[in-house]
Amino acid sequence: MAQATCSIDGCERPRYVRGWCTMHYQRWLKCQDPADRPSYKTLCAGTDCTNLVRQGRCRRCTRRHHYEQNRDYYLAKSRAHYAANSEKAAAANKRWREEHREERLQAIRAWHQANPDAKRQSEARRRQARRAGGTKFYIPKALLAAKVAYWGARCWICRAPWSQYDHVKPLAKGGLHILANIRPICSTCNRAKKDRWPLAEVRRSA
Repeated sequence: MAQATCSIDGCERPRYVRGWCTMHYQRWLKCQDPADRPSYKTLCAGTDCTNLVRQGRCRRCTRRHHYEQNRDYYLAKSRAHYAANSEKAAAANKRWREEHREERLQAIRAWHQANPDAKRQSEARRRQARRAGGTKFYIPKALLAAKVAYWGARCWICRAPWSQYDHVKPLAKGGLHILANIRPICSTCNRAKKDRWPLAEVRRSA
């Protein structure tokens, strides 16, 4: 037996109630006419939103408003999720940085060009932190080469091929320029590590 269809001309949807399909029945509930479309004539109440709605806010602004009203809850939820999946999140972040290396470098260069004063201040703070980092000892190249060989010429964080030397405890956090505080690192991990300390924060950022 063939299923009855909606009685509205041109509609082939299955009949639901009153001889109409669910769509035309909902239109009848809202507009008192199953063939009439609901009119959206009111601007969304959200800030700088031009969407037309029947009343109140559009869905996007409703979600944004709900987030703003419950921001602490969502931030705590996000931190808890990250803590429970820190290794997975770190691997995903590292993979994204490697896949978008050129885009990230272009964005950094563009920011430096747009904010020259902030760049100079940042470099000044870095130089000051390095000067305040404590006593610096001369390290022969042979000892540095031996240290790299000890780590298998691999990054001490992600085990990728090394390209730079890293102060495990950053000079800005009181680390010393001594052989015991130096390890080989790849450029990706070095940019991600920055001046993080203690070691637990370093591993989470990798």
